[in-house]
Amino acid sequence: MKVEQHKDCVYDKVVIWEGSNNTHPLDTLCGSIEHKQIQTKSSNVMAIRFFSDNSVQKAGFELHFVKELDECSSEDNYCEQICINTIGGYKCACEVGQSLREDGKTCESTCGGVLHGQSGSFSSPNYPDLYPPSKNCIWQIEAEPGFQIFLNFTKFHIEGMKAECAYDYVRIDDHEKLCGEFNENLLFTSQTNKVRVEFASDASIEKAGFSVNFIADLDECQHENAGCEHICQNRLGSYICQCHAGYVLSDDGHNCKEGGCSFELNSPSGEIQTPNFPHEYPKMQNCTWLFITTPGHRLMLVWECFFSLKLGNIFQTFTNFQIEEHSQCKYDYVGVYDGSTGNSPVAGTFCGSSTPPLILSSTNQMLLVFASDSSVSRRGFSAHYSSVCGGRLTADSSPGHIYSHATFSDSKYLKNMDCWWRISSARPNNGIHLHFTTFRLEEDDNCQYDYVEIYEGFEAKKEREIGRYCGHNIPDDITVRGSHDSGSSKTLDSSLPVANDEGKWIQRLGKLPTIRRGIKRWAVTQRMSIKEQLESGIRYLDIRVSRPPFDKQSASETLENIRICHALYGLHYREVLLEVREFLNEHSKEILILDINHAYGFQKEDLKCFREITVEILRHADICPVTQPTDVSLEYMWRNNYRVIVFTPFCDSTGLFWPQFCISNIWPNTNNLDHLLEKDKQTINIIFIDFVDTNFTRRIIGLNSPGSNEESCDD
Repeated sequence: MKVEQHKDCVYDKVVIWEGSNNTHPLDTLCGSIEHKQIQTKSSNVMAIRFFSDNSVQKAGFELHFVKELDECSSEDNYCEQICINTIGGYKCACEVGQSLREDGKTCESTCGGVLHGQSGSFSSPNYPDLYPPSKNCIWQIEAEPGFQIFLNFTKFHIEGMKAECAYDYVRIDDHEKLCGEFNENLLFTSQTNKVRVEFASDASIEKAGFSVNFIADLDECQHENAGCEHICQNRLGSYICQCHAGYVLSDDGHNCKEGGCSFELNSPSGEIQTPNFPHEYPKMQNCTWLFITTPGHRLMLVWECFFSLKLGNIFQTFTNFQIEEHSQCKYDYVGVYDGSTGNSPVAGTFCGSSTPPLILSSTNQMLLVFASDSSVSRRGFSAHYSSVCGGRLTADSSPGHIYSHATFSDSKYLKNMDCWWRISSARPNNGIHLHFTTFRLEEDDNCQYDYVEIYEGFEAKKEREIGRYCGHNIPDDITVRGSHDSGSSKTLDSSLPVANDEGKWIQRLGKLPTIRRGIKRWAVTQRMSIKEQLESGIRYLDIRVSRPPFDKQSASETLENIRICHALYGLHYREVLLEVREFLNEHSKEILILDINHAYGFQKEDLKCFREITVEILRHADICPVTQPTDVSLEYMWRNNYRVIVFTPFCDSTGLFWPQFCISNIWPNTNNLDHLLEKDKQTINIIFIDFVDTNFTRRIIGLNSPGSNEESCDD
């Protein structure tokens, strides 16, 4: 299996379920896996689904499947508590809080202990089932003097994301905690003939745990470093020599020579140094550091200004950045890129002895390159990197991800955090959809302490606030969708006269073709067709129609001669409705609002024809008739099989079309957003629409009550 790697498998993945239940998968896989066996627990049905996004592609996967007799269903197994079926056999397990004895069949309530001998194995309680909560186990392994102990974790799946590990963890001696899931074996060699393995779980999430084999081996490195120039590392029955960063092993297998260095750093923070620091870096060196942090966060690179070095009995302070000097950094240099490759935007190129400024990336990836030539060497540099929450993100057709803090799932967020994410759509006419999958903040009725605020636009002004959220309840999905003069696309026809929605003097000027071509430049408000707008998420259409005077023919032809207009005439109204109808046919749960807010040049017979064509194409049964606005919710629309709400500027005695005064449409005549929002508070009903989830009821539009307005329809 070779599928795009991610610690949470959020991009490409293979998901496996038991039976037809798609709620709790047996496993979710990504990355490179040489071999993995998965089987159903009780069902004779398995479902497999493969997902890929629109970016990185890999070779994919190959699998074999086989049916297997469940030996645990017979009376021939001897498990004290739990029997687990395996291919060609079975194995025993224990209830949560107990572990399997060495006989492989009976259970005991303890874990850990002192282990002696040349080899053996142990595992987390209840392995391979979920380990119990609130458990603390310590294994002390002892071998003969002069021996080292090799640990081989054949399986490892502990709650966490491989960083910090604040909840569940495995700690070997005094080394860093381990957590997360590893698809390859984890190997560890003790420094002495003793090793201590600690396993701890908290009171919440449990995983499969770990299984580890150990073996004692004579330490060949204890005598004169086994002849290795830099590092000697003991191996079973032998040893290997290794070199410091920036060096590679010579052909003799013991000495080291200068070589390349390349690093990928996934921890939320850490330090980097040039090879051989604080001594002079090697010549002809090319090093790269690729920093990758949690999605939705940025990276900050800080250069350490000074360091202290003990010379004899005296500590002396040195500048921490020394690269061969050149006015254009042509010889030795440090290059920083705001992205993952050398083609990314350059954040800076540095050399000499002046400490570079702090560098902050715009995404969750940053690349640092160091190169030296064959002449002068200097001390090099030491730098610290860390994750910074917030940043500018672009929303497109594939889902993006935001985590509250870089160590999400491994530890709680820190105190006094203040993070901003500014999200813009990749396409100007598209909205942005936020869907929270996990939400756990400090609880407070008024959200005064820890909270998430969401605003429309990039400024935190009260009038633009969508909501403030805290506690443990996941906020409803938030969607912002809408288009203005929806039908005014490039289909506006400059070969026809100026439309009758304009004044007479513009209509006179528009008799010149060059003037009409100029008018089209500002008359076009949408790049996409009606269908394309709907497919991109628009659910409110602002439509303006006209009965052109040059199309005045018989009443039977009026159906074909109602057009979209905005300074120029565009598509026939029928064509727009057909695009709407096509979208409704393809998406059975979507609800649309059709606001026919202007109609020009209409006579009484034109109104009749307008109604006929609207009902013919949108279908009478699909149009929501006028009712009390408080009744109109998604649930109400779906329960009655209504698909569209239609507003018109003229009276409709049948009650099928909503009157225009039920949805205020005041033209503020401004392109200043602050002025628009100020006007908005006084006169315009804001439309809030959410078409994402089906398990809640919500008003889909703020409407004035039809009975509250003095206007009425006459015959």
